[in-house]
Amino acid sequence: MADRITITYFMEDVAQEAFIRSIVQRIAEEEGIGGFSSDVRCARGGYRAIGEFRSFVEEYARLLWAPNRMLVVARDSNCMKYNQRLKEMKAPLTDSGLGSDDRVVFALPDPHIERWYVADQRAFNEVIGPNTAPPMPRKKCGKNSWKSILQKSLMDAGIKSRSGGSEYGGSIAAVVNTDDLGKADSSFKKFADSLRRAFKLVRSVSK
Repeated sequence: MADRITITYFMEDVAQEAFIRSIVQRIAEEEGIGGFSSDVRCARGGYRAIGEFRSFVEEYARLLWAPNRMLVVARDSNCMKYNQRLKEMKAPLTDSGLGSDDRVVFALPDPHIERWYVADQRAFNEVIGPNTAPPMPRKKCGKNSWKSILQKSLMDAGIKSRSGGSEYGGSIAAVVNTDDLGKADSSFKKFADSLRRAFKLVRSVSK
């Protein structure tokens, strides 16, 4: 009998956790993954995240690389170029000899996870309400710019959120069209494509 797949997550905050875990569940089902267990680790975010990730890798490296394990690493790009942020987050893995493992999946929203919440406007309207999706500015790099866009959209819809809208992340992710979201946001497409490759790999070694 094949060992059950375990996905370990390393994330910055609950906004990432809500959306990304829901997307992972959807794509797992599409790839024929019958079930898996989850192990969620959250950093405190900001400049501390890379240091905390390095400590995490050093502590859990041996555990992570059983054949039936996957690792999903999430960090907002904060308008850093994608390849630059990817190199930064890969460094602790590379130092541990794990930098080229295709079972590592990076979710690096550009610039912030909240953009993934609103980029599929049909999905946002379906969950929050008709005509509630905000206009999509071409580029917003302020520290809380996309969080503010999300919160304003909820307020305009008559919703008072105590958690910045993260409570809707799972519901929105459950109905997004992943192809459309990938076309609207290249950082999401990179994440989704990498996730599909990882599932194919881990499924093959877990049979």
